Amino acid sequence: MIRTIRDSVCSVLLISVGSGVIAPHSLGNTHDGEPPYSLFQAAEGRTVYLAQCAHCHGVNLMGNEAGPALIGEAFRARWMDKPLWDLLDLTARSMPVSNPGGLPEREYEAVMSFMLYSNGYEAGITPLTLGSQARRQAVLGLPGEHNLPPLPVLDKAGATVEWLHHRGSPLGNNYSSLDLIHQDNVAELEVAWRWKSDNFGASPWPNYQVTPLMANGVLYATAGSNRSVVAIDAETGETLWMYRLNEGERGRFAPRKGPGRGVAIHRGVDQDTIFVISPGYQLIAID
Repeated sequence: MIRTIRDSVCSVLLISVGSGVIAPHSLGNTHDGEPPYSLFQAAEGRTVYLAQCAHCHGVNLMGNEAGPALIGEAFRARWMDKPLWDLLDLTARSMPVSNPGGLPEREYEAVMSFMLYSNGYEAGITPLTLGSQARRQAVLGLPGEHNLPPLPVLDKAGATVEWLHHRGSPLGNNYSSLDLIHQDNVAELEVAWRWKSDNFGASPWPNYQVTPLMANGVLYATAGSNRSVVAIDAETGETLWMYRLNEGERGRFAPRKGPGRGVAIHRGVDQDTIFVISPGYQLIAID
């Protein structure tokens, strides 16, 4: 859980340091071919940045009177030929000013990951760990052309509060790191709201087995014999909108009507797209 990081942590990131040992590979071309940080790690770094650094360097890392920009061509030009280890080592040794090196390395790595993301460097599924020799020696280089998806939404403890896949993640691990509900308090849970699918279709569907997905505070599911897509406010249970494709005869004679098992979500650069297979076996994309 990230709790504290001093205001000046980000300030040091633009200070020029010695060139050190320049490795022959760049950040996006390490020997294992794996991008150097994960989106979840960058999201964790964003939480730290917005709380501790934004008032000096701007919400968008563009800088202001109190601090320089941490994004853009000037940043990349200064650091593109230097190893990542130089950046982390200088930060960890000198920041926070009241307790140099006093933060866990994970917190420094998270802030750096957010900066890499904000400067357009490609993300992967493996967190940035500068204990790896390849990562320590990799230089920034140029970010290249990447369409980066939006960062996941995290709670105050740094855990993702989204469920974008039927089994939790693209790896199907069926797991969330959220810990507000545990064996000691699960018996105290109460119903917050109820949502029914009875009105979606001529009659209630008898075997409703949908797995809702959740993105940005909205639940997405399917309902009814025509497999309508519904968006539900996760906090209040209010139906925000619904979508149903009128398939005509194709839908009336579909062999497998009903709500099915739900939708799929694709996280794009600037929006989420909802996908559903209609009873008539058409792939529908809703943005």
